[in-house]
Amino acid sequence: MASKQRYWFIDNDRIAIVEKVAKAQTKEGVTIDYQPVSEAKNLVIYSESTDNPLTKDSALTATYSNIPDRFIQGIVSKVIADAYKDPRNMNMEGYQLFEAEWASFAKVAKAWKRKKYSNIGTIKPHGF
Repeated sequence: MASKQRYWFIDNDRIAIVEKVAKAQTKEGVTIDYQPVSEAKNLVIYSESTDNPLTKDSALTATYSNIPDRFIQGIVSKVIADAYKDPRNMNMEGYQLFEAEWASFAKVAKAWKRKKYSNIGTIKPHGF
């Protein structure tokens, strides 16, 4: 038996998997060559994603980021610590305080990254 041609697409943070059918169907004047997958199986998806590049204009207006919200405060702490370390406004107490806060966030973030976050689900046939 020939293997089925399967295709996928992503829309609104969801993945759809379809397969090409031998006999095209016509519904309401539209010819359809694809159908939902005919068998339910476990599916493992490996992906890598990166943030959009920050440019001078997009840094202030960016609304999308892959950085989890819980780590934003840690990044802000690192920026403040570096500002206190700058010779123009040196304040070692402030630097040590915010650097310690950054270190605790960094430790949690590294542990979170090692977990290799994954989401598990089952794809079942579904008519459109």
